Amino acid sequence: REIVLHVKTVNMQNKLYGHDMRPVFKKGAGPWSRIGGRPQTAATATHFVITWRHTFDGDEPVRFAFTYPYSYSDLEGYIQGWEARAKRHSITFERSVLGKSLEGRDLDLLHITCPKKRDSGKRIALFTARVHPGETPASHILHGLVEFLLDPDDEQAAALRSHFIIKIIPMLNPDGVSRGHYRTDTLGANLNRMYDCPRVDKHPTIFAAKKLFMSLHATGRLALYIDFHAHATKRGCFIFGNALGGEKQVQNLLFPKLLSINNELFGYGDCCFSQRNMKMKGKKDGLSKKGTSRVALYSESGLVHCYTLEANYNMGMPSDADPCPPFYTPDMFRSVGRSVLVTLLDLHQLNPTPPPPP
Repeated sequence: REIVLHVKTVNMQNKLYGHDMRPVFKKGAGPWSRIGGRPQTAATATHFVITWRHTFDGDEPVRFAFTYPYSYSDLEGYIQGWEARAKRHSITFERSVLGKSLEGRDLDLLHITCPKKRDSGKRIALFTARVHPGETPASHILHGLVEFLLDPDDEQAAALRSHFIIKIIPMLNPDGVSRGHYRTDTLGANLNRMYDCPRVDKHPTIFAAKKLFMSLHATGRLALYIDFHAHATKRGCFIFGNALGGEKQVQNLLFPKLLSINNELFGYGDCCFSQRNMKMKGKKDGLSKKGTSRVALYSESGLVHCYTLEANYNMGMPSDADPCPPFYTPDMFRSVGRSVLVTLLDLHQLNPTPPPPP
């Protein structure tokens, strides 16, 4: 039986749906897939509506979502699986509670490295995601990063564990994720504008994340920070970085350049390192990007490799070589996470299997 579905009061993303963004569906225990046809959209003075047709067959329940989900409960299950895998293969995998959200949910911190080499001399990389709870591609990228890091048979993964300590905060806004919010926390705050002056009573997870960052930076061994996001308007996968000067800017640009070599989904030419993008204010909320993790943490630490990595919800940027880029899938997002780690090895000339010269 074919049914027409009208979903109202969703976020007004005309450009995203204009690029053929489609909801996903899941039948019973099957995989999530994009709907077959392009949905119609309409905007009124009070809400935004997307409409599509779906044929229901059989008795299995069917669920729909804005994009490929990655829930708070999904993360809990994955962490348990990662812990078990790491234990089987004698990989150091520590899970701790960095703090609590406004509603009392755990702010998880993961610590992954090799137990055979002392931690005191290792460089540190810190990765975070889901400060904007609706941006599930960020979690899929981070998922691929962890899966790769825990591969007991991969030579590059072993090198990463041997030379680095990887710290991960997988969900900066667990309340927003649990409640199904798109961009804000319980109080309606955009937490990625609060890093310049977070309050422990209003922004406890950001307060804890910033405190962790500064403590890691104080060791002199923090080598890389990336906050993973999803983007609704700009297509492709790219980095927002800071505008530095001289040799520091050369080093700043090197990481995304290497990442573009390691993963064809990532576009170096789509990245932005402007002063304007460090200060501009949002059109809707008027909040400055000075409060983002990327800008605020760089401003207080001077860490060169301090980035926001964005991936479009839907597809890559068209080019002469690929005028019709494919729709993104969870596996494609996860490949970006793996490439981020390979690029970290390349940046420090520690890759045991570097790519052949062009």
